[in-house]
Amino acid sequence: MSFGIEDSLGKAVMIESTKRMTQARNLLARFNTWTWEDFEDYVLVGVWQEDRAAEFYRLEELAKAKGFSYPAQAFRNMDKELRKATSTSFHLVDHAGGISGLGSMVFMPEEGYRSWNIYNPSILTANYQTEGNFGRIHGNLGSGKTNVLCVVLERWATEENHVALGNIRLEKADERYRFVRTAKEFFETVVELPEKTRWLFGLDDSSLYYGKMDQATRRVKDLDKFMLAVRKLKGSIVFVVHLDTAVPNVLMQFSRNIIHCPEQKVVSIELRGPNLKFRDTVSGFPKSTLPFDTWDIATFPINLDIQALLQAISGADDSRANLREFLKTGEAPRVEYESRICKRAGCGKSLVGLHPAAKYCSQYCRQTDYVGRVRRKGSLMRETQSEPEKKSLNEFLS
Repeated sequence: MSFGIEDSLGKAVMIESTKRMTQARNLLARFNTWTWEDFEDYVLVGVWQEDRAAEFYRLEELAKAKGFSYPAQAFRNMDKELRKATSTSFHLVDHAGGISGLGSMVFMPEEGYRSWNIYNPSILTANYQTEGNFGRIHGNLGSGKTNVLCVVLERWATEENHVALGNIRLEKADERYRFVRTAKEFFETVVELPEKTRWLFGLDDSSLYYGKMDQATRRVKDLDKFMLAVRKLKGSIVFVVHLDTAVPNVLMQFSRNIIHCPEQKVVSIELRGPNLKFRDTVSGFPKSTLPFDTWDIATFPINLDIQALLQAISGADDSRANLREFLKTGEAPRVEYESRICKRAGCGKSLVGLHPAAKYCSQYCRQTDYVGRVRRKGSLMRETQSEPEKKSLNEFLS
């Protein structure tokens, strides 16, 4: 009889251990969405070694003192360190705590996921009602990120005086959504919207052309400026990334609305304001009714001078009129734009958007101008050099 009790207890421990480890893995999979409170809660229940827990708390205090807003921003590979510490904790529980020890490892109090159907879908757009807000959607390949973005956009379009835009190609036109292929098409669309219209722009596949590894390039710098100008244009942006660790810091810091897609129809939602704070993982996330082309590779080239565009609308009484004029002519106000051109003779390209001290538009112009100046200097020296005066031998000796 006692053997039966022990056998049943062993099975219970195994079942509970499997469940708790699954919960820990699910939490660690969305480590990039954690707040500092999430970090503290996880260490409390998942790290049994006192010295390791003390080290994690010490690192947290140092990171906060340096101004880091959330754990993923402060620590590199911290999720791996937590995985190792959690694995050790499970071994300690197995030898010391048993079923009661496992009971204290409360990673996720709820069993399973709540259904999306119990929530009001307006939570997806609550924090974009105030212009200048950012959201990011990330997850594994094929996990439904584009579908989630389309659900957010279609929800936005159902609200009064709201317009949804994006670089996601639809298989057929839909009045709820406006497709913009390039930055110029985007601005041409926004500037023609009625004065009080609020817009939300969905930027899909941003990792393909907007990554941290390329952040020194002109293309990424222009995209940064584009993002920073969003609020002035009375809109907000939601973007999809495949690898959030490759996202430029400006977007990681600005994004207060985060959705992680671990698998199809399952989403972890983290909303941090300004209008709504909410956090949950839900199942049964719906399929978008927008007929988007799931196989299309979404791009968004910056095909105009963003710096010149910002100058065109800066300090203007009617910024929309100035923006319309700029989109027609491609020129900013003349004051500084024409005065800053490449120093190489015959080039004439604008230096707007480059470093204020830049004198050339490219390395080629720099080298070409240098070689030209050296040649001109040598030619001038030969022309001005006088022929030596001829003297007789007696005159020279005297």
